[in-house]
Amino acid sequence: YFTSPAQTGGAPISNYQYSINNGQSWVTRTPASVSSPIIFTGLTNGTRYMLKIRAVNAAGPGMESWTFVVTPRTVPSAPIITSVQPGNGYANLVIQAPSNTGGASLSNYEFSLDDGLLWKARTPAHIGANLTLTGLVNGISYPVRVRAVNEAGAGPASSMVSVRPRASSIKPSIQSSVGLYTSRTDSSVRVFPNPVVNGTVQIEIPGAGDFISTITLLSHDGRVVRIFPNKEWKSGKTNLDLSDVIGLASGRLTWTLDHQIISVQVIWK
Repeated sequence: YFTSPAQTGGAPISNYQYSINNGQSWVTRTPASVSSPIIFTGLTNGTRYMLKIRAVNAAGPGMESWTFVVTPRTVPSAPIITSVQPGNGYANLVIQAPSNTGGASLSNYEFSLDDGLLWKARTPAHIGANLTLTGLVNGISYPVRVRAVNEAGAGPASSMVSVRPRASSIKPSIQSSVGLYTSRTDSSVRVFPNPVVNGTVQIEIPGAGDFISTITLLSHDGRVVRIFPNKEWKSGKTNLDLSDVIGLASGRLTWTLDHQIISVQVIWK
């Protein structure tokens, strides 16, 4: 967009010329026109251009304008959902980035849970490949699509994938029992039964009575997966629900009793 020169040189302006390389070469506007704007076509998205214009009258072209640096761009192409891992009230998506960013850097992804009717931006904005959808209802199938966003806007949507979150159907079982005698009189630790019923692990300490302890579930490499704080042991027994633990092949339940660290190994199968 431009305004006409303040001085026409004593003859009416008849046309404009433009340059996309900072004045190294000029193109005459065809068909001739003195109206604004001038549309530069045939440019390559993502390429930096140095634009100038100059007015023309019967005496020839006049002084050139200032240089305007422009990088044309459009919305990105569609991304691809390469895998889906449903979980308990959530789902993890792996996204393959668009093959064409439209000439501008990606800034975010948007997702739809209703086949593209409504869209929600990823918060906080992030262009990583892993997208976690939370707040889903187990057992409901969601037609999910994603689309990439750059400064030009949101691009076309990916193909639809059906996502159905669920609680894990894989139940833990005890790989090894513990028969550890503690300093308490006639007191030992037992974990049973095996296999575990409905994903619940029962821990028993005969003669221990009611007391409060903290139990920690660790992954095989020692990462804390879950903490069961202040578990109340009724008559020396407590139950731990591990049925919704997702993505863990094996782990260890640990707690401290009479200054001894108790560790029980569990596996999911």
